[in-house]
Amino acid sequence: MKYLVFAFVILGYSVSYSQVGIGTITPDPSSILEINSTNSGVLFPRLSVSQRNAISNPATGLLIYNTKYNSSSITSALQGLQIG
Repeated sequence: MKYLVFAFVILGYSVSYSQVGIGTITPDPSSILEINSTNSGVLFPRLSVSQRNAISNPATGLLIYNTKYNSSSITSALQGLQIG
C-alpha cells in the first residue's frame, strides 16, 4: 500500500512540473525545454530537400538542418523558410 501512495506522490509531482532542463536543474518557468551548456550545441535532424518535402503535414515551426543549402530550415505556414 505504501508503494502505491509513493507512486501517486511521484506521479503528481511529475505532472505538475512541466519544464525539462538539460544541463540545469532550474529551467526557466516560461520554457518547456531549457538546454544549458558552455561547450556543446544542439544537433537537429539533417535532411535533404526531398526528405523534408516527404514529411506529411509538417507542423508550423518544425526545425531541421537542410543539407542542400547547409542552413537551418523552419516550416512556416506557407513553405519552408531558410535561415542563414
